[in-house]
Order: sequence, then C-alpha cells, then structure tokens
Amino acid sequence: MSRVLSRALCRAATLSAGLAGVTVLAASAVAQQAPVGDGAEGQREPPVPVAGNAAGASVEPSEAPLAVASDAEDDAAKYRRFDALAEPGLTTSVPGSADSLLRDAGGVRSMLAEHDIGIQARLSMVGLYNPLDTGQPYAPQRYNGQRPTLQYQATNIVTTIGLDKFGLADAKLILGYNSQITTFRPNGQNTVGFRNIALYQSFADNKIELKLGIMPNYYEWVGFFVGGSPVLASGLTGLIPIQAGLSADPAATPAVNLTFHAKRGGYLKLGVQRSTAPAGTPYELDHNGPNVAFKMKDAGPLYIGEVGVKRPASKDGKQIWVRAGALYNDSNYTRFDGQGTAANKTVYGAADFQLTQPDRAQPSHGVYAGASVFWAPSNVNSMTQFYEGRVYHLGPFASRPLDSVALRVGYTKYSDDAQTANAAQEIYANDHQFSVTGSYTFHATHGLYLTPGVAYIKNPSFIGRFKDALNLSGTIYVLL
Repeated sequence: MSRVLSRALCRAATLSAGLAGVTVLAASAVAQQAPVGDGAEGQREPPVPVAGNAAGASVEPSEAPLAVASDAEDDAAKYRRFDALAEPGLTTSVPGSADSLLRDAGGVRSMLAEHDIGIQARLSMVGLYNPLDTGQPYAPQRYNGQRPTLQYQATNIVTTIGLDKFGLADAKLILGYNSQITTFRPNGQNTVGFRNIALYQSFADNKIELKLGIMPNYYEWVGFFVGGSPVLASGLTGLIPIQAGLSADPAATPAVNLTFHAKRGGYLKLGVQRSTAPAGTPYELDHNGPNVAFKMKDAGPLYIGEVGVKRPASKDGKQIWVRAGALYNDSNYTRFDGQGTAANKTVYGAADFQLTQPDRAQPSHGVYAGASVFWAPSNVNSMTQFYEGRVYHLGPFASRPLDSVALRVGYTKYSDDAQTANAAQEIYANDHQFSVTGSYTFHATHGLYLTPGVAYIKNPSFIGRFKDALNLSGTIYVLL
C-alpha cells in the first residue's frame, strides 16, 4: 500500500507543480502558462494583410488604380490558396501565410501549392520568473517561475498534402514534426518526434468532417485558446481535460474525431483517443519514442463529446462561441487513497461573446468576454474544479490593429483526497489556487509576435508553503 500511495503522491506533486507545462507545452501554442491550474485565453486569427505594389513604384497615373487593385487581388487570392492548404479540423488557428516572415519567398509556397501541398512552420519560446521571495528553499523547484524557467522552446512544422489527385476528393494527409527544449522536468523533457501522422476527409460540402491518426488532440476540442489563436494568447484556459488524458503537445496520441455541422454555427463533435499515460506526460515521452506508440502502460481509450454553437464575427453580426462537453477515460489511474485504480472523467462548459464591434470593415476587432468551468473527480485528479472569467480586446488601437490585450481571473480547487494522502505523509498541500493574469501582445512585424505578461498567483504550487508569486513572463512567437 505504501508503494501505491507513494506513486500517487508523486503523481499528485507532478501534476500540481508542473501540469501547466507538462501536458500543454503547446510548443505551437506558445502560451505562457502559469503554474498549476492557472489558465489564459487565446485570441482569434488576425486579419490577413494584403500585399500591394512596392512603395514608390512608378506607374502611369491612368494605369495606377487598376494596377494596384489587380496586384492586391492577385496577392490576396494567392495567400487564400496557401491558407486553404493549412491543417483542417481545428478549433485553434494561427495567422495566415500573409502574416509570416517568409511569406512566399522564392516562390516556394506557390510551387508547393501547385502540387496541392501546404506548409506551416512555427517557432516559440516562453520564459517565466517570479522575482519575489518564494518563502521556500531554492530547490527543489515546484512550479514554473520559481526559478528563471525556460518553459519551452519549440519548433513545429506541419505539412498537408491534398489527395484529390489520388481520387480522394476533399481529403488531406497531414504530417507534422515537433521538437522541444525545457529547463523544468515536469514540463516534459527535451524531445524530438512526430506531431502529426493523420488523414482528414470532409463530406457533404464540409458538413461532416472526419480526422484520424496521431495528433495533439487539444487543438481539436474545448477551445483552450479562447477566441481561436495561441499566437495572441498568454496561456491555456483550463488544464483539467489534459490532466484527464486529452493529448497535447509534445505528446501526440492516436485519435479519431468526427464533427457534424448544422445551420447557424451549430455543431456536434464525437471522438475517441488513446489516453496519454496516466503516469503523466514525462512518462509518455520517456516510453513513446518518436510519438508513434498505439499502446501505453495503463492507458486505455478516452471518449469525448462536445456540442456547441460557433459563429465568427462578420459585418452582419458579432462572434459567439458557446460549447459544453464531457470526457470519459477508461484507463488505470492510481487512486489517492491507495485502493487500486479507477477510470477518469471530466465535464466542462465555456462561452465567449464579442461585446463591441467598432468597425464593420474589421468585424473581429472589439471587446470580448468569456468564462469557463471544468470539473473532475477527486479520487484520481490533483485539480478537481477550475473557474475562469476573462476580458480581452482585439485591435485595441487603430494604429495597432493586430495587437491584443487580455485580463483573466482564475480559481482552481485542489483534490480533497490528494490533500488527505499528503497529510498522511506529513506533506503540506494547499486546497486552492487563485490567479490574476494580464498580458499585451505586440505584432512586431510579419510573422513575429511578442507577449509580455504578469501574473499574481496565490498558492503557486499545490505542495509547499510558498508565498504569493508575481510571475513575469515573455513569449516570442515566430511564423515562418
């Protein structure tokens, strides 16, 4: 029994101290994630800039308007073609190819598009540090930011190949690569592997979507990057579904997702996935080589369903996204009371509404408000409840149309069973965490986003009597 309890305590400490980085390293997500249960919202994909004639180009006055309009239309159509070849079936998006460093340098993207091939490459880096006295010894490190922490430096490359030429209309093969470096072991490990080996197929004029293969499933569900895009985020909104086995970067797993679309943005999504290892993401990465394992110790099938309404902002209306879902994981999670193992589950709901729309020409600009609620059982999860309220503004200044600013308030309830198990071992454990996080995302130039942030966190670690933290963070996100 002591061995079982010790294993459970170890897992509880790992989840509570590092889950914010463990399962969401979101290399491509570039979200600065506050420790243990703190969340953060993402934003939408920014408007795609249109490239016109070079400044100062000399044309005859009578020809100039037509020439400029023609070039702009050609460029816009070209980039729309590139973006149509991006990875499909996601609830999360990143800025389009027009907002990338390389854009169509050397005509490479155009050449690939001629063969129905699209490519997206992203680099990200997140660093955190709490400059205040932690109230605990320097070692061991219990949470991101307790010491200067490189939460992760990551590279994602995702290639899609259209299969029309092979007789599969509206189908794509998706191949992805992921690498990651981190200085805090609970965030995972330094790793290189496959991120995607998947097939996408749509039916009935995109009213039905099927996606199957190896993939990080948190891009497909819940809306962890609220509003759409991790680029303009400073972390994830809620970690409980990931704690309960939903796969996330850098640990992709086999999955099948099926989505049905209805009128006015309604949808129903169903899926099954091989759970990530109940022992945690570090264990998954240690035993999954390049991320192609169909089996993992104690990991069984994870079933998930979600229903919602998602309507993007347009000149005719404001954005709305309301969703609710449930997850059941038939895997062997060690119980905190030492009484063997149990399955895991999660219930969640979230909503985001656009409150203002100051410019119909830029319909996504304006102030948004949202909230999220998550629940999981106390017998096998360190985090059992999470609540968040958020307000964010896209395009806060006319002179900075691709910037965003966000404020989030989050509350995490920790497991009573895990606290009891820790108390039996004379280990101090907190019963909750409270956080307030603010961030501003600067669009520096094509393909470069910088997000400084600050987070006040009460009880920054589940285990240990830490003083309140003031995590300072910096995120760099590059789209190639």
